[in-house]
Amino acid sequence: MPRVHKRKLGARRYNDFCKQNLVRAVEECTSKKLIVCDAAEKYGIPKSTISRHTKSLQQRKPGGCSVIVDYLN
Repeated sequence: MPRVHKRKLGARRYNDFCKQNLVRAVEECTSKKLIVCDAAEKYGIPKSTISRHTKSLQQRKPGGCSVIVDYLN
C-alpha cells in the first residue's frame, strides 16, 4: 500500500493557511466588515486568494457575449 505524504505546515510559501480561516475571511469581506487587504493581514492569507474566492461567489458565466449571425440574409 502506498504511503500518503503529508507536508508540514510552513514547508512551502503558498497555501499555508487553514481552510476555516479562508472561509472566515471571505465571509467578512462579503458582509463588508473588512476590506480584502485588511482581511489578508488579519488571517495571513494572500489578498489575491481572498478576492478570487469572493468573486467566485458572484456566479458569473464564463466567456463573453455570444453573437448571432444571420447567414440567410
